[in-house]
Order: sequence, then C-alpha cells, then structure tokens
Amino acid sequence: MDVRIDALKGVVAALDREDVQRISLPLPDDARRAALARAVAAAEAADRGPELAGLRKRMRHEAFVRYDRALLRPTWLGLNWGLSSGTSEDRAAVAAALDEAAVLAIADDLLSEADRDVLGWAAEVLLGSAAHDTDSGSLAHALPGDAGGRAATAAAAIGGVLLGVGLIVAPIVAAAAALTRRRRQEP
Repeated sequence: MDVRIDALKGVVAALDREDVQRISLPLPDDARRAALARAVAAAEAADRGPELAGLRKRMRHEAFVRYDRALLRPTWLGLNWGLSSGTSEDRAAVAAALDEAAVLAIADDLLSEADRDVLGWAAEVLLGSAAHDTDSGSLAHALPGDAGGRAATAAAAIGGVLLGVGLIVAPIVAAAAALTRRRRQEP
C-alpha cells in the first residue's frame, strides 16, 4: 500500500498547471460514486480509515493548488487574464479523479477488478496526459528547477537582453553613421 501511495504522490507532484487545464473529465456518474462508496467502506473495514482520510484530503488540496497556480501568471509582455483555467465543472472533475486515485491507492487490494477499473480510468486519463521529461515541445515543462530548465531560462533571458539592446543601439549607430557620412560629404 505504501508503494502505491508514494507512486501516486510522485505522479501528482509532477502534474503541471497546464496538465490540469488541458484535460476535460466528466463528473462522477452513478457507477463511479457507487464504486467509490464500496472502496471507502472496504478501506474503513480494513482499518485504513485514517490513511484514507489523509490521502484524500491531500489529493483534493493538490487539485486546487494546480488551479490556484494557473490563475495569474505574469509574462514578459503581459498577464494571462484572458486564459481560462477551465470551468468549475472541470475543476471538480479533476478533484474527483484525484480523490478516486487516492481511494484506489489505499484500497486497491480490497476491491474487485470491476471497481478498480471504474475508479482508475479518470485518474489514468488525467495522470497519463501529464507533460513528461521527454516532451520537447513543452516550454512550460522545461522551465522548472532542473538544470536544463535553468539553462533554457538563462539562455532565453540573455537572448532577450541582447535583442533589446540591439534594438535600442542599432538606430543610434545608424544615425551616427549617417551624420558622420553627411559631414564628410559637406565641403
């Protein structure tokens, strides 16, 4: 059980704010709610209630933290106020998927195969869509605190500064050259 819990925490910690914004899951239907109730009852019957409550609370917190971080992201040129973080239904569905994943991590060995399938699919869709280290097209994923991300950020910042300096200095140099040429041509 501890291995499943640690694996879930690791995968959820790797979720980027864009991962939860680009996925759309349905809210739990009757089958998912019934499987969740059976899983919770099985976990409590096996004296896993405290672990279950703690992990469920943490997963709900993780879901909302991902959206909180996506609400305001200043950029070099503006703000992301025009970008949607999804509907409230999308947010609730992501929180429900992470909650189901928490219950599954605690009660996996206590459930039928059918209940594991019902509870696991939403989390698989969500966690399977996450950006990974091999995603070369995800600049947002390349920027976290690893060395490659810091190097990419530093290179982009230096390039931006050089470009900005070049845009300011180039007209000045051109004007000075034109004035110098004009003075040489005058008798």
